[in-house]
Amino acid sequence: MGRFRADRVWQAAGLAVILLLAAGGWFLFIGPKYAEADETRAERETVEIQTITLRKRVGQLKQESDELPKYKAALKQAQAALPADSGVPDFLRQLQASGDELGVDVNGISVAAPSEVVEQAGVYELPMTVSVNGTAARLSSFLTRMQSAQPRAVLITAATLTSQGTSGSTSTDSTSTDSAGTDENGGDAGDADQAATMTLSLALKAYVIPPAGTGAPTVTSK
Repeated sequence: MGRFRADRVWQAAGLAVILLLAAGGWFLFIGPKYAEADETRAERETVEIQTITLRKRVGQLKQESDELPKYKAALKQAQAALPADSGVPDFLRQLQASGDELGVDVNGISVAAPSEVVEQAGVYELPMTVSVNGTAARLSSFLTRMQSAQPRAVLITAATLTSQGTSGSTSTDSTSTDSAGTDENGGDAGDADQAATMTLSLALKAYVIPPAGTGAPTVTSK
């Protein structure tokens, strides 16, 4: 009987030792390994998220890089439309080039002193007047180009078309017009009007955005 109790005591002690060893092994070895694995898993998930974010950003940068020429062209166009200085010399050259291409004579340009736009601080307007000679059709093309294709952005505030000749006549030679609407050579009077030289007088405003703090732009013609 005493031996049986001793065996049970030893068995209980052995079981206790095993439990203690298991608990010690868990806290000393297995538990930290699980914690390390969890930490590694969390770090991997963080890295994967960062990788996805970086790949997306790289894709965006590549797209922006591919579109860089378009942005540069848009910036150049905007700077031509609203320069940082008066831009008068360039504008005069643009007008002369358009006139030469369309067959009209840009023969009168004047520029007034710049003034700040009341509604928009830092933006200045340059009042200008332009006089152009040519046929009605060519003057119409010149006016269209100024409004749609001219690099410099301008606002036309007034346009006056007058004919050249005596007493408002649109005739460019000594040929007279009969009461039937034909000239002595048999040509139609409307054709003569289309070929007559006329003067287009324009009042317009060009705009300037100088660097902050520099004040009104200096107007030069060269």
